Amino acid sequence: MNMKLNPKKILFFSFLFLIGIVFGIFLDKFFLNRQEISTDFHSVQLSDPNYKLISPLLLSGISVQGDTQEFKDIESKLRSQTGNLLKIPGMQDISLYFKDLNSGLWAGIGQDTGYDPASLLKVPIMIAWFKKEQDNPGVLSQKLVWIGSPYDDKGLDFYSLHPGQSYTVDELVNLMITKSDNDAKDLLLSNLDSQTVNTVFTDLGIKDWGDTSSSSTKISPAAYSRFLRVLYNATYLNRDLSERALELLSSTDFNSGIVAGISSNIKVAHKFGQYTTNDPTSPIELHDCGIVYLPQKPYLLCVMTKGATDIVNLEAVIKNISLTVFNEVNKNS
Repeated sequence: MNMKLNPKKILFFSFLFLIGIVFGIFLDKFFLNRQEISTDFHSVQLSDPNYKLISPLLLSGISVQGDTQEFKDIESKLRSQTGNLLKIPGMQDISLYFKDLNSGLWAGIGQDTGYDPASLLKVPIMIAWFKKEQDNPGVLSQKLVWIGSPYDDKGLDFYSLHPGQSYTVDELVNLMITKSDNDAKDLLLSNLDSQTVNTVFTDLGIKDWGDTSSSSTKISPAAYSRFLRVLYNATYLNRDLSERALELLSSTDFNSGIVAGISSNIKVAHKFGQYTTNDPTSPIELHDCGIVYLPQKPYLLCVMTKGATDIVNLEAVIKNISLTVFNEVNKNS
C-alpha cells in the first residue's frame, strides 16, 4: 500500500526530535554538575583524638588546597636567606625541603642534593624494627646482649651501653632515637639482616641502601622526608606504631636546630645527624629533619648543611632557617 507522508507531520516530528536532543544535553549537564564526587582531588585525613602525632591518610589525590603564592613567597625568602648564610666563612652547602602537611604544597632549595645521613639513618632502622613488631607481635620485648665496643667506658657522647648487659629491643630503640645512642644502633643493626633495612628504603621509592653502616651513600632532604611522612600518615606502620615512633622523635634531646627556631610550646618530632671525620680539614655536616606541630597548620622541614666550619655555625644556620619558616607559616595560619 502506498502511503503519502504529510510534510507537516515530518516537520512536527523533526521539531520534537530536536527538542529531545536539547533537553537531553541539558539533563546531562545538570546531573554532571550535581555529582557528589568532585573532579578536584584532595587528601582525606582521619582525625582521631586517641592519636596526637599522626594523621592517618584515608584517601590520597592531587591536593589543590592552599595558597600557592604563599609557598612562592616562602621559597623566595628562603632562597635569599640561604644565599646570605652561605657567605659565612667555611660554609659550603645548604639544602632544605619544606612541606605543608595539610595542603601537600611544598617549597625547596637544593632539595635533591645528597648528603651523608649519619644518625638520620636511625629512623629507618627504627621503622624496620617496628615493622618486625607489626608482623610478629612481641619482637620489641626480645632481649639483646651488648658484647662491647672500642668506645666502652671512654665517656664519649652517644655511647652508653654496658658490656654483658641485656636490653629489650624497645629500650634500645628508645636510646637510639631519644639519645642518638650509637651503641644501641649498632646492637639493633647487628641483629637485623641488611635486606630488612633495605626493604624500608625500596618500599618508599628510595634506592637500595646496601651497607647501612657505610658513609658512601648519600640522601637528600626530599628523599629523607618520606620516612617522616609515612609515619605522620600511618601508611607504612599501623597507627599505634606510627604514633610510638613519633613520640620517640618528639623526645629527642637535640634542641639546637629546628627546635631552637620555633616557640617553646610547639611540639617537634625530629632527628638530627652529624657527620665528621678524623681529618680536621674535612668539612663537617649537620642535618635536622622533623615535623613541626603548629596548631591547625603542621609542616615538615628538613635542612641539611655542610661546611669547613664550627658545628655551632651549622646549628645557627638550621635555627635561622627554621625561624624563617615558622614565622611565615605562623603568619598565614
